[in-house]
Amino acid sequence: RWKLQGETYESRLVMARSRIAPLKTIDIVRIELCGAVLATRVRNTILKETSLRFDKTILLTDSEIVHAMIHRQSYGFNTFAANRIGEFQQGRNVDEWGWVPGKLNIADVVTRGLTPVEIRGGTEWQNGPEFLQQKEAEWPVKFEVNRDVSPPEMKGSQVKVDEN
Repeated sequence: RWKLQGETYESRLVMARSRIAPLKTIDIVRIELCGAVLATRVRNTILKETSLRFDKTILLTDSEIVHAMIHRQSYGFNTFAANRIGEFQQGRNVDEWGWVPGKLNIADVVTRGLTPVEIRGGTEWQNGPEFLQQKEAEWPVKFEVNRDVSPPEMKGSQVKVDEN
């Protein structure tokens, strides 16, 4: 996203990655956590490989549980979550994470089976959600962590895995 003359903004898709959920059924929190790790890696690749310099980077998730997990220290979590949370903290971008309502999470579009025509240039997929055209103060994004959310994956908690 970049600022135009006046108080208007434009945004474009620079890079996208998606993964298919494994055949083995795993907890949705783990899938969302892996998605957040993928977003961090994409961010790092863009920052490393482009000649552009950014004033600020913002990463968004629509999972309040994952948002809370990202902001906690990795100790106390089961190995699966601790390894991924440690990657966020190693990248030092924990404060760049915000939460956005699921209906505004444009990243989920690729999981909905859209055709290439539906994600071509000029679409929300290519230009980002409408709120990116607004001032940041007007965004429906929350950067503060919901303290009422109790992250799963803590040592001693049960994780349901369907082996079918």
